[in-house]
Amino acid sequence: MDSHWHVHALVPGGGPSLSEPEEWKQASAPERAANSDGFYLVDAISLRELFRKTAIAHLKRLRQS
Repeated sequence: MDSHWHVHALVPGGGPSLSEPEEWKQASAPERAANSDGFYLVDAISLRELFRKTAIAHLKRLRQS
């Protein structure tokens, strides 16, 4: 079986308001999204590419040392 690297993250569905003290803002999908299904907080493709590039660079550095 080939290695299968991936990351799991738990992200809250909202956070403190930056404009109103003591107020909680609920997260929502952007208007351009047809619905919230499949909506990600980050660009998953770019994140995957950056993670792979970084991980391989670290592995190469470890191998050289």
